[in-house]
Amino acid sequence: MIDDYRLYLHHRWMGGCTNAAALTREIQQLGYRGDINTVRGIAVGTGKHLPTSPTPVSFSTPHTSAIPPLPRVIWCA
Repeated sequence: MIDDYRLYLHHRWMGGCTNAAALTREIQQLGYRGDINTVRGIAVGTGKHLPTSPTPVSFSTPHTSAIPPLPRVIWCA
Protein backbone atom coordinates (compact mmCIF):
# COMPACT_ATOMS: atom_id res chain seq x y z
CA MET A 1 0.00 0.00 0.00
CA ILE A 2 1.38 3.40 -1.01
CA ASP A 3 0.48 4.98 2.35
CA ASP A 4 3.34 3.04 3.93
CA TYR A 5 5.79 4.92 1.70
CA ARG A 6 4.40 8.46 1.72
CA LEU A 7 6.83 9.75 4.34
CA TYR A 8 9.78 8.26 2.45
CA LEU A 9 8.53 9.74 -0.83
CA HIS A 10 8.01 13.13 0.77
CA HIS A 11 11.52 13.09 2.23
CA ARG A 12 13.09 12.13 -1.11
CA TRP A 13 10.98 14.70 -3.01
CA MET A 14 12.01 17.49 -0.66
CA GLY A 15 15.59 16.27 -1.02
CA GLY A 16 15.41 16.99 -4.75
CA CYS A 17 14.47 13.63 -6.29
CA THR A 18 11.43 14.48 -8.43
CA ASN A 19 11.69 11.57 -10.85
CA ALA A 20 8.66 9.30 -10.34
CA ALA A 21 10.36 6.33 -12.04
CA ALA A 22 13.38 6.57 -9.75
CA LEU A 23 11.17 6.97 -6.69
CA THR A 24 9.10 3.96 -7.73
CA ARG A 25 12.21 1.81 -8.11
CA GLU A 26 13.45 2.91 -4.71
CA ILE A 27 10.27 2.04 -2.85
CA GLN A 28 9.89 -1.20 -4.81
CA GLN A 29 13.25 -2.21 -3.37
CA LEU A 30 11.72 -1.48 0.04
CA GLY A 31 8.76 -3.77 -0.67
CA TYR A 32 6.24 -1.60 -2.51
CA ARG A 33 4.23 -3.70 -4.97
CA GLY A 34 2.42 -0.93 -6.84
CA ASP A 35 3.35 0.79 -10.06
CA ILE A 36 4.70 4.11 -11.23
CA ASN A 37 1.23 5.53 -11.95
CA THR A 38 0.36 5.60 -8.26
CA VAL A 39 3.68 7.22 -7.36
CA ARG A 40 3.33 9.69 -10.23
CA GLY A 41 -0.19 10.55 -9.05
CA ILE A 42 1.12 11.40 -5.61
CA ALA A 43 4.07 13.32 -7.02
CA VAL A 44 1.97 15.54 -9.28
CA GLY A 45 -0.49 16.36 -6.55
CA THR A 46 -3.44 14.05 -7.09
CA GLY A 47 -2.57 12.40 -3.81
CA LYS A 48 -2.08 15.84 -2.24
CA HIS A 49 0.77 14.62 -0.08
CA LEU A 50 3.76 15.80 -2.08
CA PRO A 51 4.24 19.25 -3.56
CA THR A 52 4.39 19.54 -7.32
CA SER A 53 7.92 20.89 -7.07
CA PRO A 54 10.57 21.12 -4.41
CA THR A 55 10.32 24.08 -2.09
CA PRO A 56 11.96 27.00 -3.85
CA VAL A 57 15.01 28.49 -2.24
CA SER A 58 15.27 32.22 -2.32
CA PHE A 59 18.19 34.37 -1.43
CA SER A 60 17.94 37.99 -0.48
CA THR A 61 20.70 40.47 -1.00
CA PRO A 62 21.19 43.47 1.21
CA HIS A 63 19.95 46.78 -0.07
CA THR A 64 22.72 48.83 -1.60
CA SER A 65 21.91 51.67 0.79
CA ALA A 66 22.93 49.39 3.66
CA ILE A 67 26.41 48.88 2.21
CA PRO A 68 28.79 51.72 3.03
CA PRO A 69 30.63 53.22 0.06
CA LEU A 70 34.23 52.20 -0.52
CA PRO A 71 36.85 54.84 0.24
CA ARG A 72 38.21 56.62 -2.78
CA VAL A 73 41.78 55.81 -3.64
CA ILE A 74 43.86 58.25 -5.62
CA TRP A 75 47.13 57.06 -7.05
CA CYS A 76 49.92 59.58 -7.42
CA ALA A 77 52.81 59.03 -9.74
